[in-house]
Amino acid sequence: MLKYLKELTEIKGPSGNEDGVREFIMSKIKDKVDEFFVDRMGNLIALKSIPVRKNRF
Repeated sequence: MLKYLKELTEIKGPSGNEDGVREFIMSKIKDKVDEFFVDRMGNLIALKSIPVRKNRF
């Protein structure tokens, strides 16, 4: 993740105009999450399911 920090901080993304930052993050996580979407407020929401173990206790 640190290898992307320099690139991420160089993206222009002032408040209310974070499209470039959001696109960068989406390009990096698309193969690592089950789904992602942008809500009405512009937040990037990423979902990753985890396997459920039976008889954990």
